[in-house]
Amino acid sequence: MWATYNYANFPTVYVTISGCIERPSDFTHFIDQWLQLFNNGTDYNLYFNTVNCGYINIKYAILMAHKIKQFKKKKYRNLQYSKILVANKSILILLRLIFYIESPLAPVEVYYEKNNSIVSQHFESC
Repeated sequence: MWATYNYANFPTVYVTISGCIERPSDFTHFIDQWLQLFNNGTDYNLYFNTVNCGYINIKYAILMAHKIKQFKKKKYRNLQYSKILVANKSILILLRLIFYIESPLAPVEVYYEKNNSIVSQHFESC
């Protein structure tokens, strides 16, 4: 499984992303789990750990931006904020691409380890 959701500390949901998207159903499962959180109607926060994430095809970044746009059209408002831990520069670049194409649903803080220090980048929702 590419993305694993942990609901033990709800309303904070921890999402661990590891390995690569091996088939489209991996990405679909990730989106379906996220939709369940929206449909639940309860406010929540997401903490993504991408430290063990492998290569991600750019098409999934574009799909993610498209999904965010769809979520906005449905007026999902219960995501309060997200934090994303990144250790791979290519993942950071894909995140920047996603938020360039479509601003996030809620504020996002990205933490990237660079030269043994943490660099933080903030993305605002529109």
